[in-house]
Amino acid sequence: MPYSEQWGATIRDLLTQRGLSLRQAGLLLGMHPTQVGDMRKGWIPKAEKVRAIARALQIPENRLLTVAGYSTRKATTKERLAEDVKEISRKLDQIANSILALSD
Repeated sequence: MPYSEQWGATIRDLLTQRGLSLRQAGLLLGMHPTQVGDMRKGWIPKAEKVRAIARALQIPENRLLTVAGYSTRKATTKERLAEDVKEISRKLDQIANSILALSD
């Protein structure tokens, strides 16, 4: 079974913030309280269960998957370039608007 101190600390923090006991967390997450206790100690469940936990606690899935050590999909080169082009376009628009404002 995979373990992570960071995962355990995150689960402890999330449950403490929500004031959930092991039994309450088990009911909310659809797990046995013992499994919740194991997670508090650092046991990492399968990725699909991590997603279900994120949905139950209403937090972004990617955040919890990353903490659990499951890699999330990375942006492709084409997606990164598209973002760069959008940023350059925004900056060019700002420059053009500044030039137009000076010529008025």
